[in-house]
Amino acid sequence: MIGRDENKEGERIEQVLKLLELSPKNMELAESYLDLSAPENQELLKEVEHQDFTELELNTQRSVYDTLAVFKRTKQELAVRFIRFTAEVGGMTARRLLVYYGWNNDFKYLESILSEVQSVGFYADWVAWTTSAQKELSLQPLIEKGKKDPEIFLKIRELCWDENACNTEMFLAYVSSLRETFGGIQEFAMGSRWGE
Repeated sequence: MIGRDENKEGERIEQVLKLLELSPKNMELAESYLDLSAPENQELLKEVEHQDFTELELNTQRSVYDTLAVFKRTKQELAVRFIRFTAEVGGMTARRLLVYYGWNNDFKYLESILSEVQSVGFYADWVAWTTSAQKELSLQPLIEKGKKDPEIFLKIRELCWDENACNTEMFLAYVSSLRETFGGIQEFAMGSRWGE
């Protein structure tokens, strides 16, 4: 039974890596980095090639997210490595793979695994692309992060390397300008709609 479960897990890993449409170099790095029989080697993450995961179909993105949910339940270490690898390869484009629906538990889970820049970046990207999230309650955590570290939004922008990152980058610039004035947050949340 144990061998059968391990085989099934190996098939899941293989399937999810195919869904990501990784470059040959990234595929090789993923296979090495996700190999649980070896100690985690985060140095491999420095070698990845950046890829744009927004090009993946929505059904594919959801399938990757669903597979990650299985990893979280069955193999925590695999889930952690998969998240780190995917975040490093995709930058902000990995957000839909890791936080498809925008659930708080997903963001909290990422916060425990990724750097602050990455986890705050995924949250900011979700707010930037989700009209219903563009309200005071969602903006306040970003403003607080900006007050603690005024450079955080610039660091996050460095993870926006795809063509579709313009929306997220503009949003980060706007939130950065609001961090001093609470009234600006209320004006944004009550008056305008992002992207219109």
